[in-house]
Amino acid sequence: MVRLSNGVKYMLLFMACISFYLPVRYALGGEEPESTVNTQKISTAQSIMNNVIIALLKKDIDALKQIKSYHCTFIKQEMFNGKLSHTETISYYYEAPCSIYMKWTNEQEKGLVAVYNCKKDKNHFKGKDSGIAGYLGFMKFKLKSNFVKAFHPNHWQINQSDIIFMTRMILEQMEDSIKAGQFRLNSIKAVHDDEAGVDALRFDAFLSDRPVDGILYSKASIWVDSDTLIPVKLLLYNFKGELYERYILKDMKLNVDIPRGIFVPVR
Repeated sequence: MVRLSNGVKYMLLFMACISFYLPVRYALGGEEPESTVNTQKISTAQSIMNNVIIALLKKDIDALKQIKSYHCTFIKQEMFNGKLSHTETISYYYEAPCSIYMKWTNEQEKGLVAVYNCKKDKNHFKGKDSGIAGYLGFMKFKLKSNFVKAFHPNHWQINQSDIIFMTRMILEQMEDSIKAGQFRLNSIKAVHDDEAGVDALRFDAFLSDRPVDGILYSKASIWVDSDTLIPVKLLLYNFKGELYERYILKDMKLNVDIPRGIFVPVR
């Protein structure tokens, strides 16, 4: 696992905090009251902040590629047809390069299981329903099958659920936002997050005021584990300012032993 040293992490955080608070100090009547000077300092500080979070996420992807496996409780909530869904709780296993196992444990979907391997399954996954339907055992579905859309509209995005995909996705959104001249990093805080169960750096960023150049969200809040620098919580908002997607990776354990046969479903 590739990690930044504590010294480098604290330096990045220090740079980010300084870059955020200095412009605020000047704006509130501190030194150098000239508006043109303030504008230049705010612009420079914003660039530093942008570079800090982009550098962290790029480093994350490099580090994540070294992970052989992980297990976590994957918590997700997504907007569907204009309404935010209930919270889904999933026991989640990942094994490199791209094997995924998901078993739902919340009451509404308890017993649902999905298994996926991008090399073998490509555009399909194997799933097992709950209840009476579950007695049929595992069945093969297209990732975008009509059956899945009809019965489990938000529960089977298994090929877009691992932390590497999500980190890459939010990084691309930020880079598109910067190219469009929209990106603004509003704050960086050192916090303890009870939902993810870790000490973290929290980044709150504005992405865009409209869907332009592939940007899907208006703003994002990201919690990065202070130890591993892996994103463990994402809140993504639509252009009405409503919470659109919520993802939490709780109790993340890296390079764990995978239960034997978990990726080879049997009837």
